[in-house]
Amino acid sequence: TLGVLVLLIAAYAPASPSEQVVRPFNRTLKWSGGSDRVEHSLGDLAIRTHKEASVEIVATIRAAAATKAEATAIADAIKIETASGPTGVTIRTDYGQDDDERTARRSHRSVSYGVSYQITVPETAPVSLSNRFGSTSVSNLNANLSINNGYGSASVTNIRGTQIIENAFGSTSVNNVAGPVTVNTRNGSLTLQAVKGDVTANNR
Repeated sequence: TLGVLVLLIAAYAPASPSEQVVRPFNRTLKWSGGSDRVEHSLGDLAIRTHKEASVEIVATIRAAAATKAEATAIADAIKIETASGPTGVTIRTDYGQDDDERTARRSHRSVSYGVSYQITVPETAPVSLSNRFGSTSVSNLNANLSINNGYGSASVTNIRGTQIIENAFGSTSVNNVAGPVTVNTRNGSLTLQAVKGDVTANNR
């Protein structure tokens, strides 16, 4: 609903005036095969590739509130959960709040928080991404790709593999890819350029 949307956007939008806490997060995980999966919300998510058998995570945790103590408490509650094994690598953002607490915090205009990621994965690792209220981008991947995005832009460039892209309330761009490609979008523009292979596209 519109009311929920406004509250969620307020959680990620910078609050002013406020005290801010910014914390870096860096971690490298061994990749032993399988797929790489990311479950995220409230922040941008960028996926890049390399030839190494590892997943490198560079993230920034941000929290803002009326007081430094409150901003610190919010930042302390945000966790980036990671796991690696024979089935792949999993990354998940946990904001450390139940639904009631999250709604109460978002009702205050002076409170905002979120996490932004740049993640580098093996170029041949299949990738599955879920993100809400942030942009998602993927480039230079030679493997299958699945994106489920909402309330932000989604862009893929230089991908070779089966691609399933879903996005709502944000622009979607697909450029220089070899499919098959399936794209389903709602309430946002769709741009397809230099696409090879079967294409199924629905834009409502």
